[in-house]
Amino acid sequence: MNQIKDWRKYLVAGLALLLILAILKIWANNTTASLGEKLVQINKLQQEINWENLRLENNLASISSLSYIASAAANLGFSKAKAVQYLSE
Repeated sequence: MNQIKDWRKYLVAGLALLLILAILKIWANNTTASLGEKLVQINKLQQEINWENLRLENNLASISSLSYIASAAANLGFSKAKAVQYLSE
């Protein structure tokens, strides 16, 4: 009779452990899947930011060029100095 009770205890404990492990496995799979989806979104956002950064760098380089600055200065009414005048005290 004691052997049957011991056998049932081990069976119940084993089934409980198996159930706990199955639940942990399902939780781990769901967590991994959702983290993978977030990682894909983060990588896509990073790529978009890198492209935007490259576009802004190119725009800055073109606006900073000497020819663009000279053209903008001419449009604003600036002209080349004919004679340089120095101010002194």
